[in-house]
Amino acid sequence: MRSASYVWASNAADLLLAFAAAGCIVFVMLYSRSNWRASAVGQNVMAFMVVCAVLLTLGVIRAFTQPPDHVLEIARLIAYALVVVVVWQRVYLLFRTQHEDDEDPSRDRKPDTEDTPEEGLKL
Repeated sequence: MRSASYVWASNAADLLLAFAAAGCIVFVMLYSRSNWRASAVGQNVMAFMVVCAVLLTLGVIRAFTQPPDHVLEIARLIAYALVVVVVWQRVYLLFRTQHEDDEDPSRDRKPDTEDTPEEGLKL
């Protein structure tokens, strides 16, 4: 049971949860209008935001309603499994991106002239 002195904090947390879920849903709607399928990173961004929207929406449902426990637990299991998939996909993308330099010999050549400090900072 919630202590009466902390009800305000619980209510504020529930509102923040709802606001975050709404932000994820709006992001997914707006991002879906872009060419996110064109790259693996774009696909991962979309997948990550969909999973965040699902998880946060489950939290909102739990905070404001009383769904049957078995439904909520199955939904949580599926949502967390999706988190695992998306996180490890992102790890794979990072690993692949970091090792593209190893496979591209043109990135290993030294410049003909010494870079000035300002030029060395440019990407």
